[in-house]
Amino acid sequence: MVSAKPQIRTFLSHKYKSAAANLYFWSILSEEAGFQFEVDEGTKPTNVTRLEMMMRQCNAVVGIFTLPEAGAVPSREELLKESAYFRLETDLAIRSGRPTLLYIDRRYSPVFPLPQSVYVDKFDAREIESGTMSPSHEGFIDTCNRFCREVLAYKAREISKREKAESDKVAIVLSGNTPKSVYTAETIDRIASVLDANGIPAPEVLRFPDAKDRFQLSRLDAASWVIADVGPELFRTGLVGYMHGRFIPMMRLFYEGDGAADIIGEHRCLHVGIEKGYDSDLVRWKNIDELVQRVEERLKVIQSPPTLMSNAEVARRYFNKAALRKEAVFLSYSGADQDIADQISEALKARFQDVFNYRDGESIRPGQPWLQEIDSSLKRAMIGVLLLSPRYIASKNCQEEARIMNALLNQNKIKMLPVKLKDETFESPTWLADKQYMNLARLPSIGAIVDKIVNILDEAA
Repeated sequence: MVSAKPQIRTFLSHKYKSAAANLYFWSILSEEAGFQFEVDEGTKPTNVTRLEMMMRQCNAVVGIFTLPEAGAVPSREELLKESAYFRLETDLAIRSGRPTLLYIDRRYSPVFPLPQSVYVDKFDAREIESGTMSPSHEGFIDTCNRFCREVLAYKAREISKREKAESDKVAIVLSGNTPKSVYTAETIDRIASVLDANGIPAPEVLRFPDAKDRFQLSRLDAASWVIADVGPELFRTGLVGYMHGRFIPMMRLFYEGDGAADIIGEHRCLHVGIEKGYDSDLVRWKNIDELVQRVEERLKVIQSPPTLMSNAEVARRYFNKAALRKEAVFLSYSGADQDIADQISEALKARFQDVFNYRDGESIRPGQPWLQEIDSSLKRAMIGVLLLSPRYIASKNCQEEARIMNALLNQNKIKMLPVKLKDETFESPTWLADKQYMNLARLPSIGAIVDKIVNILDEAA
């Protein structure tokens, strides 16, 4: 009996558009274990609290750090700019204590000094993007094996722990040294109201230090995350640094009234050399309404679910998507020709992100008017592909699609490629009879149709 691969929930740090490197190293990882990746898709602003919470839920961290052009030699300034978010997420990984494996383009070496606790493989991007196996491939596999062994040991240790943090418990952590604290009872009540409105139970309020409150720090272990003031009063107690080092996810608040903004440098000492994330995500405020609004904005980002790549096929589609062309393709055909149409659709989806196929269960939204969906899809398409046959000519729906397509063609808003499916005779509409078409029966493969579409779009561009 073949034993099942160990399942490892993993935080993935990567450049989405670097499809070749992502797929190359994914193939190595997927051979060794069942990695389930969590990624933060979309255009949401960077939220350090969210990243900390995501990483805390994972067993391991994997980074694939690439540069845009394989042969270029970037300046130090360019390397720092390109690696800004990689360095933020590496800093999080180191603080998290999770086993971490980084595949790093060796050109990043001047700006990526790393501790020995992190598994690192540096690669030559030209080898990875060549489409062949890198000479370092066996070394990459060996590092991955050692990394997986540590991850499994880490998982076993975590499972054996007696106590777990309550998943929904939040603490508000403030200084206990300031008699005239800006965090009044009203301010705390307003923060608690925002949390309650977002489905988060009443927070515990911890003022530090408090000589009458025994074992204050141990109470932080029960919190899933905290809202903490990182201004000078609490910072100078050492608690902000303690929570930062313990990797307790923090929504960081900073009161800017009365010139306090001049001493933000104290907090910055915790992330020297990390220019993205920590500063931009700091909740700066001067009045209660401003504080409440900014806390609520960050809560919406924190609570948006990350994307989970739950298996190898889902992950492969995700990585491949970045390599696919972005032009929308509209595939028009008769239902009687679905068998061959499905094959052509599959070939198109291997090269394009957006392929309209009315029978794929995805292209037409359930409950929407058919003609409206067709019209909308054609208006955003860059090219329409007509699969011609006697069945197509006899279909009223197909003729309607072709009519709309031809009108857009005459307005130079779309390209058109008619494809005759078989060597058979049928009468075409006058406007279609003068169009050049491809004959599938005379082509070496369906791939020739896709290549022709790519050529048409490239020439138009």
